[in-house]
Amino acid sequence: MTIRGMPAASAGRVSATAGPAGDTELRAIETVGGVITDLVGIAERLPVRHDELESIARILDRLSQEISEAATLLRAIPNQ
Repeated sequence: MTIRGMPAASAGRVSATAGPAGDTELRAIETVGGVITDLVGIAERLPVRHDELESIARILDRLSQEISEAATLLRAIPNQ
């Protein structure tokens, strides 16, 4: 499984947004895109062997933290 091996497919959606809010939004989009890529990689491996359960659980823990960080980024974008 490749983790973070591919760029986020949706990163181009922010091209019309400029400035600090656009940078923050872009980082959130890239984070979410990367998490989705990783989740697909995990889903393709399911069901996992018993000896892989802990490593997959650690990856899922990390991904949940990254989603939380993306939510924090989005909340930091100033209202327009």
